[in-house]
Amino acid sequence: MKDKEPMKKIILSLVAALVLIGCATTMENGVKMTKAERRAQQIATVREGLDNRYYSVEIDMMHPQRYPSKQVSFGYSLTIHGDSIYSYLPYLGRAYRVPYGGGKALHFEALIDDYREGYLKDNLRRIEILTHNEEDRYLYVVEVFETGSASVYVSCENREHIHYTGDIDMDHKRPSDKLR
Repeated sequence: MKDKEPMKKIILSLVAALVLIGCATTMENGVKMTKAERRAQQIATVREGLDNRYYSVEIDMMHPQRYPSKQVSFGYSLTIHGDSIYSYLPYLGRAYRVPYGGGKALHFEALIDDYREGYLKDNLRRIEILTHNEEDRYLYVVEVFETGSASVYVSCENREHIHYTGDIDMDHKRPSDKLR
């Protein structure tokens, strides 16, 4: 009986080690990657999308000025493609001057008038986007952490400002067809 206990401990230790190794690596395109490698790849993907002005922020929460925060359903996004912006965002708040029926709100596509960016911290990039359409002028401030989590602040001339949170879409490949 005493001879079997050390063997049990060794077998249990091996099983525990294998489980931990399995948790520390994942498969990516058939290649095993550690968490650190996966994070480095994610950071590089986010940086490349932002540098090329070819990215989409998938929204999961909205934070209106006068109302409580609200989780939003899948499909809302802010997409940037070079000199164009595709805004497909829900809006909840006070409007000062809008067309009859509410207008487009934050559902439109337009050319970008001005695009500025910089770093607030080493791992936080801040992007300011000015644009307009026939209804209003908009300032979008997008703050993106290197891992892809993002905040979007929208200020309009004819509506109260609103704030959104979400993540950069890592699989974003082509312009959004949602607004067409």
